[in-house]
Amino acid sequence: MNKLFRLLVCAGLSMLMPLAFAAPPQTISYQGYLTNPAGTPVNSAVVMTFKLYNVAVGGAALYAELQPSIAVSNGNFNAVIGALSPIPLPFDQPYWLAVTINADAEMTPRQPLASTPYAFHALSLDSAATVAGSQVSGAITSATATLPTTNLTGSISSAQIANNAVTQSKLSPVSGAAAGKVLGTDGSNLQWQTAGAGTVTSIATGSGLSGGPITGSGTISLAATQMLPAVQCALNQIPKWNGSAWTCAADDINAAGGNLTLANPSTATTGNILKGANRFIHNFGSLNTFIGENAGNFTMTGSANTVSGVNALAANTTGNFNTASGWNALAANSSGSQNTATGINALAANTTGINNTGHGANA
Repeated sequence: MNKLFRLLVCAGLSMLMPLAFAAPPQTISYQGYLTNPAGTPVNSAVVMTFKLYNVAVGGAALYAELQPSIAVSNGNFNAVIGALSPIPLPFDQPYWLAVTINADAEMTPRQPLASTPYAFHALSLDSAATVAGSQVSGAITSATATLPTTNLTGSISSAQIANNAVTQSKLSPVSGAAAGKVLGTDGSNLQWQTAGAGTVTSIATGSGLSGGPITGSGTISLAATQMLPAVQCALNQIPKWNGSAWTCAADDINAAGGNLTLANPSTATTGNILKGANRFIHNFGSLNTFIGENAGNFTMTGSANTVSGVNALAANTTGNFNTASGWNALAANSSGSQNTATGINALAANTTGINNTGHGANA
């Protein structure tokens, strides 16, 4: 076909009005008048390709359908676009139709689709129509948009309601909350109620409380295990937690003599003075005395050892009657006994030796 023929076809299509059906599959009914270049009406079947665009010129086709045999009689033809391939477009914006006859090029200009009169009604929801909550997508934000409750079935999730979209006046059944009112429910609907109104029907008590649950009247109090001793503690005693209750026990500081009383002998967890997490002063074992950060240890069985110094006699296991004074003195001693080390690193490498005396730095 030549260019003149295409222009005649375009002129024949310019007056067509599409009819869109509401329910899938979406189809558009078109009628047209087709002539040859001499103006003679066509009387034969032709191949027609229909394309839909969202722009009048250029762009990419959003939909295309080839119908291999459209009957043309005295130039008149009828075509149902979408009959072979359903149209997937939402028809929520302007579209233009382009037509190609047989192997000819696409005709111009493209023809804008128009609405049928009944389609105007689809722009608004009929007062008797309903829509399921699950079909509402996106956030409801417009202050002027309304959706009567009689037209809504199901529910709308909080994700579908924009933040700050529901105001206090929308929650109020009248014009908002008055002073002293709180938002409550009557069992089925939200309403503003007087603050403090209502009846507490049950109070449950958890750990540390006794007397509950209360469904009428009663008293809630602290559990006995949570209360201080009911009797007066004796001289030099104070309330202490024993792991399950408060009881009277000896004060760590003797008020009468001003003494600090510790467990004797000390253990790995009691009777010690610590420096941070490190042992500092303790007398673990039998007849032992340890002064100095990490001096001695809490595992030895040796006895009668006297130590003064950081890390002194720190590795001792069964050694007895050792005297160490100075940083790291007798630090490696394990089973050696009756050794005397005075000075930094004095006898530091001794492990099992006995009856040694070292005096001075690194002696």
